Amino acid sequence: MTRIALLLVIAASVYWTLAAGDQALDCCLSVNPQLLPRRLASSYKLSDPGCNIKATIFTTKKGKNVCAPPPEQSEWVQKLIAHLDRH
Repeated sequence: MTRIALLLVIAASVYWTLAAGDQALDCCLSVNPQLLPRRLASSYKLSDPGCNIKATIFTTKKGKNVCAPPPEQSEWVQKLIAHLDRH
């Protein structure tokens, strides 16, 4: 009975470890403080809470991700987010 319980605990641990491995965080390694022109940006999202660097991730019309400062640290980021939210 104890072996069965131990095997169940091990199996559950392996399952949760494998399941968590599929959830990759979308994190920035650094941010670019330079303004991203409106005409290039198509969407944005905020970096995941588990990331070391807080950032705004803009996606360009060509599908590239650009890491910018978080909105509370940059006026141009706030304006670009407002523009994208309107369109």
